[in-house]
Formats: sequence, C-alpha cells, structure tokens
Amino acid sequence: MKKKLLVGLAVGLIMLSAIPNLWAGDIEGIRAKAETGDVAAQFQLAEQYAKGIDTKKDSAEALKWMRKAADQGHAEAQAQVGLCFHNGIGVEKDYTAAVEWYLKSVKQGCANAQNSLGVCYRDGLGVNKDYSKAAEYFGKAAEQGHAEAQMNLGICYAKGEGVGQDSAKSFQYYKKAAEQGLGQAQHNLGVCYYKGRGTEKNLSEAVVWFRKAAEQGIADAQFNLAGCYNNGEGVPRNKEEAMRQMRKAADLGHVQAKQIMRQYEEWKASQK
Repeated sequence: MKKKLLVGLAVGLIMLSAIPNLWAGDIEGIRAKAETGDVAAQFQLAEQYAKGIDTKKDSAEALKWMRKAADQGHAEAQAQVGLCFHNGIGVEKDYTAAVEWYLKSVKQGCANAQNSLGVCYRDGLGVNKDYSKAAEYFGKAAEQGHAEAQMNLGICYAKGEGVGQDSAKSFQYYKKAAEQGLGQAQHNLGVCYYKGRGTEKNLSEAVVWFRKAAEQGIADAQFNLAGCYNNGEGVPRNKEEAMRQMRKAADLGHVQAKQIMRQYEEWKASQK
C-alpha cells in the first residue's frame, strides 16, 4: 500500500484566545474602548470582525483594527497582520509585507510568527529560500510547544532540509504535534509506525494514529486506514470499513482513492 508523507504545510489561521466573558455580546462596548486606543480592545474587535462574532464578518474591518493593535506593539496582532498579507485576507497578498510583520512579532518571541516566518523561508515567500533559517524558526516555535512548528520541524528532519536527516528526531517531533491533536502530524506519525521510520514498526499503533487523523478529515489518513482494513494490517480485515474509508477519502478529492472508487463502481456495473 502506497503511503504518502506530508512534505509541506501552508500557513493556517492562527489560533486565537477565547473571547473574554466580560466582552461577549458587547461589541459596541468593545468598539468604544478600541476607539480610545485600548490595545486589548482593538485586538478583540479585530477578532470579532474576523470571525463574525456579534457582528457581520468583515475581513477588511478586522485588518483595520488588527493593524491598530499591531502598530501599538501587540505581538499576536503583528503576527495576524502578517498572516493577512500572507494569505490575502482583507488586503492583496504581499509576502514581503507579511515577512516584515512576522519579524516584528518574532522579536517579541511570538511562536505563531516564528512558525509563519519559518514557512516563508522554507517556501521562499518574501525572502530567499533558506532551509537552515526555516528550521531555526520552526525550532524556536517548537520549543514553545507550537504544534504546527513541531510538525514542520519533523518534516525538516525527515527530508534533511536545513538540518541533518534524522528519522528518530522526525518521529519525536511528529509525536509531540500529534499528541496535541494536529491531524496531519497524526497521519505522519502513523506513517512512521507503519514503515518503522524513526521507531520500531508497529502496525497496530499505525492504525491508531491513522484513525485519529482520519476522524479529523485528513484524506491521506482515510486512504491509509482503508488499506489497513483491506489488508488486515494492524486490524482485523474488514472490507466494508475499508470501502467506507476509501469513499471518504475520495469525497475529499484524494486522487488514488477517487481512482479506486471509480474502478470499483465500474466493476459493480459490469456485474449487473
């Protein structure tokens, strides 16, 4: 069964803190405080516009207030403004501007910005591609417990990009991220157990992590879990469950799964 290892991860939305109960449902109160220059209120107001909480979702308005907080030195806001420029949220994409904002936030030790800057160096976005710097920034964020950075650093060790190739360290970082619930890291950890990469081969454990990732909608994990059920690897053979997982992967656009399902449907049609 062919296994695929994730080799890259796009910058995702930064996970923000929960809205304080004191402000919940009081957007006008938040706005009033934000307009006085209260940096926490500016950041909060930006969050609510970004998520459409107690107001209509408005990316441009979110960026406006996030920028105000960032201009006052709010590290998380600076990281978020960088993300907006990175992904073109409320503004045209501008990788150079994204890097400038990430750097401001990184100076304050923001893990989200460290990981995002690592992605920029890895992919050559707004800066010259530099795997060593990418690994350096992933490492800084990983040390702070940033799950995505831990997985990205695991990929660096798996591929030998910016660091020496080290399957054992790759496994360790995948495990750290997987245990925090990051779906793609759970899939990659399953691959390590399945292939005995950086750890002893353990098909039962591979299935455990493929299932966790599959439950989060990771198509590669659904595809691999289908293969395990089909072949009785790490689990009792179960053709029905194999087909169910294969169909889920196909529905998410997994190329190989779509091909297998198409062949299966053609075979069923030929049996009528």
